Amino acid sequence: MNVSDLPYCSSKAPTSLRPVQPGYCLSFDGVNDYVDCDDITILDGETYLKISGYFYADSVTGAQKAIFSKWLTTGITRGILVDIYLSNIRLTYGVNSTSSITLQTPVTANAWHYFEAVFDMAGGVTSLTLDSGTPVTGATALPEFVNNTESIILGAKSDNGGVTGFFDGRLSGFQVENRTSILAQYNLSESSGTIAYDSSGNSNNGTLVNGPTWTTDNSLPYSWLNQVGYSQRMLFDGVNDEVNLGNSTD
Repeated sequence: MNVSDLPYCSSKAPTSLRPVQPGYCLSFDGVNDYVDCDDITILDGETYLKISGYFYADSVTGAQKAIFSKWLTTGITRGILVDIYLSNIRLTYGVNSTSSITLQTPVTANAWHYFEAVFDMAGGVTSLTLDSGTPVTGATALPEFVNNTESIILGAKSDNGGVTGFFDGRLSGFQVENRTSILAQYNLSESSGTIAYDSSGNSNNGTLVNGPTWTTDNSLPYSWLNQVGYSQRMLFDGVNDEVNLGNSTD
């Protein structure tokens, strides 16, 4: 196959803007550690968001285990929460000032999984997808569903300035995007230090709190360095690029 003037891109992971260590991820003890990414105000007013990431849960039973959150419940119910509870991964999101909707699908422990939560105001649907399964769908939240002042928290649940629902396991490769750009991207593969760098270029760096640990895991399904495990696609400019498959006699 001959390819002329043909750029490639990944359908899930952009090229990182800083070096990362393949095989590294962030491990959480389920007691009190998490990553605080602060209140990312560029999310305010977005009408389309896709949140995705990889997780490895040591257990899927027992107490709530939050993976990603920007949640507020006192006075109003407004925000986003992805957690594990009673052997399900759940997406809970506010739909107005007093109510919320929860989507859920079964999940297993002791294995890497990929989740994707999509909020599409124009399309009128919100969805939660686990790995390559069928999306679970629900009604769409209002545009202000992320307009609270809570921090984005990885590995725990933000709630009115407090933190609960600590995750027990490993996290890697988180991304928040709208239709046209990456708003925040946390590879979680720095290998050392107390900063989870945002490689989107928007400088929304996260701070490791109470000691989540960098660890190597050769069972990670991908590497941000070489993007193994991501579906690849080709981009055509409509001018002069092509794919030549040759002449097959079979």
